Order: sequence, then C-alpha cells, then structure tokens
Amino acid sequence: MTLDIEALRDRTARAVGTSEAAASRVPHPETVIVGTLATDDATDGLCAEAGKPLLEDAPLRAIPELDHDPLSTLEFGEGREYNFFGWVDSTCVGTLLAVVSLMRNGEIEVRLLKPAALPPPNAPPDRRPGFALFHLARRDEGCGF
Repeated sequence: MTLDIEALRDRTARAVGTSEAAASRVPHPETVIVGTLATDDATDGLCAEAGKPLLEDAPLRAIPELDHDPLSTLEFGEGREYNFFGWVDSTCVGTLLAVVSLMRNGEIEVRLLKPAALPPPNAPPDRRPGFALFHLARRDEGCGF
C-alpha cells in the first residue's frame, strides 16, 4: 500500500476547515486519490482463478462527502490518529469499501468490506459478502517484492 501523505494532510485540513481549499470551497479532485493498494495473493486469493491479485495498484479514493457526516466521527478504538473511508476497485470482485486507520505508532490498518447480494447456499467465496483486515507497518526501504 502506498499513501500520498501530502494529499492526505490536505484532505484532513479541509475536513476540519483549516485549509485554503476549505475556506474558498474550491474542490480539489486530485486529493480524492490518496494512495494505491496492492496485494500479493495472485496464486491463492479470491482472484487466483484469473491469475490476478485481489488488488493491483488500485487507486484508494477517499470519500470527501463523508468528511462532514457523523460517520466521520466514528471511533475505532484506541491508538488511531485518523480514520477515513474510501473506495478501491478489485481486479475481480468489483468495488470495495475501505476503512483506513492511521495509527499513532506509524502503522496503518485497512479494512475491506465487499458488499454482495444474499448468496445462494454453497456460493463460492467471490460471490459472498466479505471482510478483510490488513495490519501494515511503515517501511522506508520499499515494499520488498
């Protein structure tokens, strides 16, 4: 996962009304994409049948409309500096809801929720609703693969 920290900082400042963008109410669509997500599960993940990872440099799109909604004030437990919601497109299961938590210790938590209609009995995993939690640690030397 990569995050555009400057875009995220600007987005946070606009959410609390301290940036020039917030003062002028000028939209900045380039700050909606705050990073990319990638997974290394092409051989054993939900999209393995297609030979693809679940996420492949997928743009993480923040949902600016939630900045001033009560949902943006939800608390997800201690140790979180900032939480936000975003959309991310999978290579095989459509759009996922991402709940991103920037932790005080420098780590990042990403929760992915996949909505789906009520599946028939014995439906394969890619046809069922889903949830995933990723704990990520900051590495200055790159992702390692």
